[in-house]
Amino acid sequence: MQFSRQERFYRRVLLVGAGCFTFGLLLMLLPTEDFDAKWRPRIGAKAWPQKKPRVAIDAAHWNGATAEGSYQPFAKLLADDGYSVASYTEEWRLSGLRRFQVLVVVRPLGWSGSFRQLAADLRLPAPPIEQQNPFGSGEIDAAKQYVQSGGRLLLIIDPNSAEASQQLASQFGIGMNPDPAQDRIPPRFTPVAGMLGKHAITREVKCVASSGGQWLTGPAGSTPLLRVERNQVLAVASDYGQGRVVVLGDPGLASARFAGEGAKRIPIGMNQNDCDNLRFVRNLMFWLSEGTR
Repeated sequence: MQFSRQERFYRRVLLVGAGCFTFGLLLMLLPTEDFDAKWRPRIGAKAWPQKKPRVAIDAAHWNGATAEGSYQPFAKLLADDGYSVASYTEEWRLSGLRRFQVLVVVRPLGWSGSFRQLAADLRLPAPPIEQQNPFGSGEIDAAKQYVQSGGRLLLIIDPNSAEASQQLASQFGIGMNPDPAQDRIPPRFTPVAGMLGKHAITREVKCVASSGGQWLTGPAGSTPLLRVERNQVLAVASDYGQGRVVVLGDPGLASARFAGEGAKRIPIGMNQNDCDNLRFVRNLMFWLSEGTR
């Protein structure tokens, strides 16, 4: 059967509409992350009682966590600690990024990574879609120039966003360790055997709890903050040009959420009272923002 040009056009419109409807339906079925929306940290004195460094939390790259979503506790902590926090939904341009002292990017998946994550969460076969670069033309260069000229970057990834984040992290000499044995990441990092690197970020930190993630590799001169062996690093801090970069391989480090169900639910992250994730994150953000204008 042959269709006229007009009929073919309407068939395409219907197919696109059906696809959008199906995707929207799947999004409604997707389980939401069980973050602790009621959590309020007890921080005592604010890190910044007057200055209020401006922090942008990226929401422009199909991020797996945002200030309005599962990273609400992180955004609340920053506001309580004296930072000025905003969601950043624009395309990255140097002029726009320079309005902020710190850029926070959490799990940038891109549209292809979001489809793959959706399929995994719904326990469906992985779609035959290649991972696309979530960053537009010129955005990586803008981020690199931003840090080089004094900006600060916090990039937080996991195994599902590692491939999409590789191009951004590599600009600062930080790589993804291909070791697939993520189950070897310990549930706690302590000063034993040098698991906590010596740095301002780990000052007064005796324990950092982890729920697993992505191993990293850092450039020469960087500090592995959380590590098991030389090439098994879960968090790394580095100077770059006039700026600073921190990459975390576990989004749970800076979250406040729950694992399990019902009476078996346990806190994971900053709301965990038996570890120092809250101190670790406060130190991290202070180190990134100190010395900025």
